[in-house]
Amino acid sequence: MFAWPSSLRSRLTLWFTLLLAVPLIAFALVCYLVVSRTLDARTDVFIGDALTVFSRELAAERRAAWPVPQSMQRTIDEVRFRGLHIAILDRQTRVIAVSTRAEAAEAASGAPQPPSADLERAMLVALRQHDLRAPVALTIAGQRGAFRVQARPLDVEGQHFTLTGTYALRDIAEVLQRLREMFQFAVPALLLTAALGGSALARRSLAPVAAMAAQASAISERNLHERLPASGGDELIGLARVVNGLLDRLEGSFERQRRFISDASHELRTPTAVVRTEADVTLS
Repeated sequence: MFAWPSSLRSRLTLWFTLLLAVPLIAFALVCYLVVSRTLDARTDVFIGDALTVFSRELAAERRAAWPVPQSMQRTIDEVRFRGLHIAILDRQTRVIAVSTRAEAAEAASGAPQPPSADLERAMLVALRQHDLRAPVALTIAGQRGAFRVQARPLDVEGQHFTLTGTYALRDIAEVLQRLREMFQFAVPALLLTAALGGSALARRSLAPVAAMAAQASAISERNLHERLPASGGDELIGLARVVNGLLDRLEGSFERQRRFISDASHELRTPTAVVRTEADVTLS
């Protein structure tokens, strides 16, 4: 069970660290989510723009009067987008044309690898569960990482096809991983710095209190004329004035008591001397 510190300095340090930790962690989470969604949105924009350009190029390729499947494959081979895997499906979700040869050339230059056969089958299964008459966007996880898939309807000479673009999210995953590592290092470091700074600030703020306590413990009936130092801010100055006022009243009380004892001893000294003298006479 967590034991709440009894020291005021430790409590102030702990509260200062906690009050900084909550917004700092919230800020880190918000930044991570914003960056993640921004990267995802930019990926979707890139895939969407690439598919739009591909559709235009396919329409231009059709002017050459090639057969539809051959025109699709020629357009895929000619129109290349780095890291983007393009496939065209028929109404039965069968692959008509796919960018395998283009990606094989890119793979040698370090571009993201195209999805594996297993992942491609998983993509086809996932697409069959959606209505491909409308644009579809989904993320598929595989052994080599996640892939972002966009599919949109494509009409060529009255025939209905589905144009798909698949992009590997490995680079995005690496960026997010570096961002997580940065936050995992930066947040504890900032909190440790805040704790040390809060401890030093609490020590400095409570130094006048320690000085007042030391001065108060040294005051006795012999040095009631001494007073506490009034420093450290309005609150501590007010406290010092209150305590000093109490010491003024105590000193006045001690002074009146001392005068009373002195006067009483003086008043009692003469009758005592008379009685003693008469006793001595009587005895003699």
